[in-house]
Amino acid sequence: MRRLALASVLVAVALGLGGAPACSSDDPPAPGARLDAGAEAGDARADASAPTGSICGDTSGLDTSGWPMRGGCPKRPSSTEFTAPPSPQQTFKTPLDLGPAQPVVAKDGVIAAVAADGSLLVSGPDGKKKGQYPVGASPASGPVALADQSLLVATADGKLLQVSLEGVTSWTISIGTVGVDPVVARGRVFVGGADGSVTAVPLGAAAAAWTNRDAKGATTGASVDDDGTVVFGSADGKLRALTAEGAPKWSFDADGKILHPPAIGRSGSICFGTDAGTIFVVGPDGKERLRDKTGGAITTGCAIGPDATMIAGSADKSLYAIGPDGKRAFVYRTLGAPGSPVVDPEGTVVFGSEDTKLYAVGKSGLLRWAQSAGSPVRAQPAPSPNAAVVVAADKALFAFGQ
Repeated sequence: MRRLALASVLVAVALGLGGAPACSSDDPPAPGARLDAGAEAGDARADASAPTGSICGDTSGLDTSGWPMRGGCPKRPSSTEFTAPPSPQQTFKTPLDLGPAQPVVAKDGVIAAVAADGSLLVSGPDGKKKGQYPVGASPASGPVALADQSLLVATADGKLLQVSLEGVTSWTISIGTVGVDPVVARGRVFVGGADGSVTAVPLGAAAAAWTNRDAKGATTGASVDDDGTVVFGSADGKLRALTAEGAPKWSFDADGKILHPPAIGRSGSICFGTDAGTIFVVGPDGKERLRDKTGGAITTGCAIGPDATMIAGSADKSLYAIGPDGKRAFVYRTLGAPGSPVVDPEGTVVFGSEDTKLYAVGKSGLLRWAQSAGSPVRAQPAPSPNAAVVVAADKALFAFGQ
């Protein structure tokens, strides 16, 4: 694993705009606090076999020096090789009018995010603005950091574009209404649409390679397995898998809308949640392996720990960790709905909450630390070697470091 100089880590978290902070005047649970589940996850078990694939899949085209996209890489495991800091402190706060799109971290700690007006912000690891450039109608997706040091952005007016860190657009393609962040894998961009489509575009191409329109509702962002299989959910309650060329492989009927991209583990197990409050794990064949019913809609994508533990947040204000044996490893309660988590090599989970705090919880479910961000924290931490960055509802970019 890579450890950070002076035990620092960069965490970028988008704090959603709008709505009153949940219980923002209350204190977080005390260090060491833990809430164990009152019910078992059921008899079904996750795949506890030895790892058979990579943690990320094919990252061709991505800048892998930091945190290039939501979920970290094409399989979206939200697993980082950087170790979380033991006691971070705020290192900068930059006033900025930012939307809820996911920030990313590129080479040398450069931070990119999309502002509320649809413009692309680029700043240094110290939070100082390098540039802000118009890219299209708001809300735009979070950017994706590419290996050539450029960025991809999908916009509300149906454009996918590649833009340099200096704001120069190299290509643009029209792909229809986009509602989610793109994913880059195997030299292609995969984008989900509000019309139920998933489109694959070769990097730098003037036309799409293929479009699949099987879904009957808005699709989540896709995740791409080692063999090129494209997996995504949709508002019609189905998880679907396509071949690398867009042909249907299988579909799985869930119990509600799927609103967040699935995460794929080393053995091919796929974790996702529904607005009915269920966390599912299915195998690479589309067969159910386990389900765990929570007390509210699943508000996040899944993170996959080093021991194959599946972690997701629920609107019941709790973060759930389900072990490879299908039983709950822990349930950690906050004072608001959790944001999407990331997990480090030691099993420490870092995540935000609508209660305005950023948390680090150990693999046993014990609180390591909590930091105040002053606004609800809904987006995912973005690890990097430099600091900890937060995009805030009070129009500021925060950083926390050791």
